[in-house]
Amino acid sequence: MLDLKTGVMRFRLTGRTQPVSSIDTAVLPDGTPVAVSASTDKKIRVWDLRSGALRHTITGLVHAKEAVVCTSLPDGTPVVVAAGSAENTMAWDLRDGAVLPYRHALRGDILSAVALPDRTLVLGLATDYATVGVRRLA
Repeated sequence: MLDLKTGVMRFRLTGRTQPVSSIDTAVLPDGTPVAVSASTDKKIRVWDLRSGALRHTITGLVHAKEAVVCTSLPDGTPVVVAAGSAENTMAWDLRDGAVLPYRHALRGDILSAVALPDRTLVLGLATDYATVGVRRLA
């Protein structure tokens, strides 16, 4: 992580075995800033940006995730949504990595995600034929 005021490297987020394909940031309800990274190693990692420590790793993915984006549900639940080349877009709770009841047959690079008051996620994708995904969390 680079300190933007001084230009000095504070720490590196290390431990990946494959190149990082996407990264996004969020702030958890307790105020902790995190970075979320995806890679072709079929893992999503959540890093504490205050300390540089790995908070947790989301594993067990069947397909590599090439794009991640963070958003928050109206109740404050921080969410990461990930997509890849397979039509298997999924979402997780950023606090603990728990899988959320959201799967969508979309693939590609997620540009943005918005959560509506009724727990509907609206996803904008750069690929997948200019599709916008709209799916309600169960």
